[in-house]
Amino acid sequence: MSNLSSTIDKLASLRLSLLGVWHIQSFTVTLPNGHIVHPMGEQLVGQHIFTETRHYSASILNPGQPPYAGNNSFTATEAELAEATKRFMSWSGSYELAPPDNDEEGTATMIYGIDVVNYPNQLGKKQPRKLQIRKEGKEMAVSTLEGDHGPARKYVWIKVE
Repeated sequence: MSNLSSTIDKLASLRLSLLGVWHIQSFTVTLPNGHIVHPMGEQLVGQHIFTETRHYSASILNPGQPPYAGNNSFTATEAELAEATKRFMSWSGSYELAPPDNDEEGTATMIYGIDVVNYPNQLGKKQPRKLQIRKEGKEMAVSTLEGDHGPARKYVWIKVE
């Protein structure tokens, strides 16, 4: 089997293992001094869904925000909206898989096409990320690539069976 055929087969296998629903296990940031922090807290809820048509949707919430004083999100106060923004992330669109920079088993470069996001600076952008499928396909780690701007970010997800 040629290297190209082998690479195509590995990417196809990884893509199949992505399909379905994943729950967030952790979101961490490694600061330049090596210190690891949980910027949204350690008790997160969230889902990352991958479809056969190469689309995805991801949402993460730090639960515990008090309800809005009114019963309508359109009449929430600036403080309520600011708190909600700090506690929630969501992004969706299409994705592609590309060969990784190394030959590590279960690894690829995932390129998120961002069509919907609550962080407007990322709208319409492509975000390459390191994808690792581990623990017999039951755990997925998505992290920033070496040299990416800002501190290193890592999301770990567990597959819903």
